[in-house]
Amino acid sequence: MDAIFARNLSLVCRTPEGYFEGSESSSDCWYDPDVNVLPEKLAQNHDLSLEKHLVHTEDGWILTTFRLKTVRGYGKGVVFLQHGMMTDAMCFMVNGDHSIAFFLAKQGYDVWLGNFRGSDVSTHTRLKRSDKDFWDFSFHEHALYDLPAFFKYVTQKTQSKILYIGHSMGGTTMAIYLSTNPVESKKYIERSILFQSPTYMRHTKGLVARSVVNDIYGVLGALPSMGMNALMETHSFERQSTIQYCSASLADLRSCLKLSDLINGDCDFPFPPENFFIGLLTVRNCAFRVLYHYAQVIRSGEFRMYDYGTKGNLNRYNSSVPTSYNLDHLPNDITWIYGTTDALATKEDALETFERFKRPGWDIHEIPYNHLNAFVDNVHVAQHFFPLLSKVIEQHRNKGTLM
Repeated sequence: MDAIFARNLSLVCRTPEGYFEGSESSSDCWYDPDVNVLPEKLAQNHDLSLEKHLVHTEDGWILTTFRLKTVRGYGKGVVFLQHGMMTDAMCFMVNGDHSIAFFLAKQGYDVWLGNFRGSDVSTHTRLKRSDKDFWDFSFHEHALYDLPAFFKYVTQKTQSKILYIGHSMGGTTMAIYLSTNPVESKKYIERSILFQSPTYMRHTKGLVARSVVNDIYGVLGALPSMGMNALMETHSFERQSTIQYCSASLADLRSCLKLSDLINGDCDFPFPPENFFIGLLTVRNCAFRVLYHYAQVIRSGEFRMYDYGTKGNLNRYNSSVPTSYNLDHLPNDITWIYGTTDALATKEDALETFERFKRPGWDIHEIPYNHLNAFVDNVHVAQHFFPLLSKVIEQHRNKGTLM
């Protein structure tokens, strides 16, 4: 859990103004028991229990995957949820009964949640978090080491194949894994649902537009020389300062909400004020190379491996430029979901990628969201996302391709 700040972050309000206008006595504010608690307690608050399972990777990491259990026991049909960049599995649980993980568990599925290397619940056999090499990975390593370790463990534990649901980097990495390991993946995966998951990023917008990334690329590249091997580490000064700033005044809170829109995209369904701080607290632990790898993808317009510079690329790839990921090797069993106002994994990029590499078993759908809203919308998600998610899962179950 995070330290206690100047204001009690578990006190939430349904309007931005409520946080700064006698919030403790306001009828528009209340204490939310889900804010700033451990995952076990969060699940317990919603009549679920949460198990932690340790998973070892081939390159020395010890990762943690969560498994949810209802009062009736484990569900049927394994669903594996994988988070995106600068967050962890908690992002699938922080929206109360409107959380993706809790919704699926209560629909009767056996829900597992992965936590990538670098998360608070990951360790290394020989490296400490303070070591520079602890953070020496990009999303390439997530794809080639973390995911297969999770899949092997879960399938051995359940004796079932997996329906995979990946958001953002959780989908990016799955596209890499599936295209790089087409034979192995068939042993573990029944179908993949990749939602708001960037591969080619040629149409990004707002603060992640290519023009902006080009302007700041040199500054980003200099960060490791300044000792910044990771961004927004849980107990880092910059993360604590960000949370303090966003909770300091109404003007500061509004500026943080505006910044979120500039990064994630506009949306017809505004960020619910009562969920702002519970969402903000899940932003943490991004390895610099993960962020820089995405910057490289945006800047180049290509979906390829990490760029180590001409000399480093020649040593690793025998080429002056990185090797491209070959999405022609993706399997038939993929569902793509894009957000209509997503600034990161844009509608344009999603449709272009779908048409370029389309397989007979693919389908594609849209939700009226930016990059973030599916995790924090506690009003419209039951109308705009959950029915689609259930429909996709049931459609393929009825075809006999799942569970």
